[in-house]
Amino acid sequence: MTEALDFAWHGSASFTVRLGDANFLVDPSFSRAEEYGDWYVPNRNAPSWEQFLSMFVPHYVLISHGHFDHFDLHTVRRLIQHTDAVFAGSLDVNQVLEREFGLPASRRVVLAPDRPLSVGPVTVRAHPGVHWLTGEEGRRAARKLAGRPDRYGVMPCGGPVYGFLWEAEELLVYATGDTRPEGVSRASPFVAVLNVAAAIPHPVTKKLQTPILTPEEAVQLLRERLDAQLVIPIHHDFASHWNPVDLGPLEKWADESGRRLLLPRPNVWYRLTKAQSRGDR
Repeated sequence: MTEALDFAWHGSASFTVRLGDANFLVDPSFSRAEEYGDWYVPNRNAPSWEQFLSMFVPHYVLISHGHFDHFDLHTVRRLIQHTDAVFAGSLDVNQVLEREFGLPASRRVVLAPDRPLSVGPVTVRAHPGVHWLTGEEGRRAARKLAGRPDRYGVMPCGGPVYGFLWEAEELLVYATGDTRPEGVSRASPFVAVLNVAAAIPHPVTKKLQTPILTPEEAVQLLRERLDAQLVIPIHHDFASHWNPVDLGPLEKWADESGRRLLLPRPNVWYRLTKAQSRGDR
C-alpha cells in the first residue's frame, strides 16, 4: 500500500511529486531571463539544469495550461532532449508539443476530465479550473501572439486550465493549478498543493487583479470544501506580484485547525507520510 510520497518545489508553480516508482513534474519553468525578450518574468527559485537532472529527472511532465510560467517552451525543449519523459496535458498542449518540437505520439498523452492517466498503481485525473486568458479566450490570444517573434513563448496555447488529482490506493494528492475558487474541486486529499498569489497586472488591461487564489480564499476553501491533512502553498514567489504574498492566513489556519502546513525550501526533497507529526514549518 502507498503510504508516503516525496515532494520537491522548484519555484513558482513548478514541482515534482514522486509516487510509487514515478516522478511527476508539473509546470516546469526553468528558463533564464536572457532566453526570451524583455517581457519574460523568470522563476527566481528555479534549479540549475545540472541540479535538476541530477536530482529530479521526471518520468512524466504535466502541463496545466498554456501560459509561459507553466508551459515554458525552452524548458520543455531541454526536457525533451535530456530525458525520456512523457508529456501530458490538454489537446491544445499536445498540439503545441507536436507542432513545435515534433514530439511523437508515444511521448504525448491527452489529459481531460474523462481521460485520466494511469501509471502502475497511480491514476492522474485532470480537473478544470477558472483562470484568465484560458479556454477560447486564450486560444484567440495565442493565435494573435503566434505571428510575433518578439512574443515567442508568451502564450504557447489557450484551452483549458487544469488542476490535478493523483490517486495512489488510499493516498490522494491534489494540486489546484491556477484557478479561482470556483474551480477548486471538492476533495479530501492527504496533500493539497495550492497555487496562491497577490494582485498581478492583467496582461491586457494592466489593471491589478488576483487571477488565482489569495491565501484568504485558500483558507476559506480549506474550511468549506477541501479537507486536506497537509497543505503546501506555491506560486507565491512569482516576481510579478504587486506586493509580497502574505502566507499568514494559512499559518493561522494550520495553528487553529491542527492540520499541517509545509513551506518548502526550493529544490529539496521532502518525504511526506501520514504518520508524521506536526511541525513542518
